Amino acid sequence: MAWQDPSDAPAGPTANNEYVGAWMSESVDKGRPVTQILIVSDTYFTTASFLTKDHHFLSTSGGTYKMEGDKMTVTIEFHSPDHYQVGKQHVLHAKPTETGYKLVARDGMVLGDWKRIDAGNNSQFAGLWYAAAYRNEAGDTVRTDYKVKTIKILSDSRFQWIAFDTISRKFVATAGGTYSITPTGYVESLEFYANADERIGKSLGFRYKLEGGNWTHTGKSSQGAPLYELWSKK
Repeated sequence: MAWQDPSDAPAGPTANNEYVGAWMSESVDKGRPVTQILIVSDTYFTTASFLTKDHHFLSTSGGTYKMEGDKMTVTIEFHSPDHYQVGKQHVLHAKPTETGYKLVARDGMVLGDWKRIDAGNNSQFAGLWYAAAYRNEAGDTVRTDYKVKTIKILSDSRFQWIAFDTISRKFVATAGGTYSITPTGYVESLEFYANADERIGKSLGFRYKLEGGNWTHTGKSSQGAPLYELWSKK
């Protein structure tokens, strides 16, 4: 599911630590069970939908948000099904339930029953990161192409990265899943990957360094290629 209009807009809790983190909602689409994962930082949210059975990717959207009481105003920054949604604002209301939150559009439509997976304030990785640089095949470190913006958002246990074109506003790529910190580094386990189902289930280990607002990691990509990335937190 990706939100397209006020009756179908991004669902997510407030900027309060009570709500920041990862959330899950389950639905059915054309008879197929669908899992939706929402990750919320203090100013940003992403949502991704995939088939529950085989984790085939369906859609993703996200952007910035502001809260006034239980009113959530979101501004779409990327939207995989419909790039014409980019830049639009939508309003939702967060209504507490026994297990989490329901998100209600202006017309009263309920946009999922969201249950908490984890918080977003107990991990040094939690928050929103922007890809700042990478190392090319020649071994040179180059700044990222700001025409294509790549972000990564993490809660205490989940991550999603998204790439999108800031000029055409079109979605480029995404993947996500869970992550863990081990004695030897940072490990991502892929639960979904747009247009690359064969990468689902892979675990990728990286050596990492956190220094101020910068995070570097080195290792191999899901395709086995050497990888060096610099992420900056904003």
